[in-house]
Amino acid sequence: MKTRERRAVRPGVFTVACLLALSVVSGCNGSSSDRAGGGPYRGPSACGRSTRVVRVSDSSELRRALDDAHPGDVIWLGSAAYKGAFTATRSGTRRSHITLCGTSSAVLDSGSVNHHYTLHLDGADYTDVRGLTIERGLKGIMADGWSHGTIDHVTVRDIGEEGIHLRRSSSNDTISNCRISDTGSADLHDAHHSGEGIYIGSSYNNWDRYTGGHPDSSDNVRITHNTFSRTAAENVDVKEGTVGGLISRNTFDGSGMDPKAADSWVDIKGNHYTVSRNRGFSAPVDGFQTHVQLPGWGVGNVFTANVVHVDAGGYGFDIDKAGAANVVRCNNVVTSAASGRSDVRCR
Repeated sequence: MKTRERRAVRPGVFTVACLLALSVVSGCNGSSSDRAGGGPYRGPSACGRSTRVVRVSDSSELRRALDDAHPGDVIWLGSAAYKGAFTATRSGTRRSHITLCGTSSAVLDSGSVNHHYTLHLDGADYTDVRGLTIERGLKGIMADGWSHGTIDHVTVRDIGEEGIHLRRSSSNDTISNCRISDTGSADLHDAHHSGEGIYIGSSYNNWDRYTGGHPDSSDNVRITHNTFSRTAAENVDVKEGTVGGLISRNTFDGSGMDPKAADSWVDIKGNHYTVSRNRGFSAPVDGFQTHVQLPGWGVGNVFTANVVHVDAGGYGFDIDKAGAANVVRCNNVVTSAASGRSDVRCR
């Protein structure tokens, strides 16, 4: 169908570890120029197949476009600051996604790290977010019941709590090539501070609130090729109730973490995750952890071919012994972990 348009965007020691491990794991190259430049989305035609291009240049036009979105729409954000909080509720289809797209110069800014979700994907299945910058807001991108969507080459920064949070059984989604930094800056928390880079699911303490007392089955989420820095809590936090995700080829950095909020880059409490080919350095204590918050959860996770420079007093992999069938492969490369590679035997 013809497209229509209408108006309505530390190298150092760690590098040595990478070089030593080239025979074990690939992917030690630096970030691509695409990532550094905000992504490959230089115009609507790069955003994916479309049946209609909707160009916007200010907050009012963006809100109208979101309210009127149809399957196959590419909502193209021109380079501008889009002030306020934005919500997407319309769904695409398997063959015709709705795509919110622009360069990194299209900046969604809610104006305060203490209030609002800068972008809320609320039941907006088959909706993709590509290339934009998301800043300020209590949460950067909050997804509730959002499935079969993609967040790609998005910069998320200066956020009060979580950078990206998938909740209320958001499933079969992909978060890729994103840069997430400076989370957890809200003034709202003291003893229980948050600020995860990516947060999958919800704590069992909140299942009554979010999922009617059932596990928050935010399953089969792929987290790949992302870069994290200065997150107050974990770079990635995976909650009990979630199953079957992939965490691969990311770069983790524990510098700037709040010791009250996190003691590892990645904390997995869900089941049957594959954690592979990631890089990490400057861990707060451990590199990767599993925990059993409820019986039957925190099991069956596999850690393979990761290359990490812990530079801290813990393990590369700290595995909760109460969780069955978690596997740390012997092909993981761990340096400068004072306690050793892992607290379980590698396989």
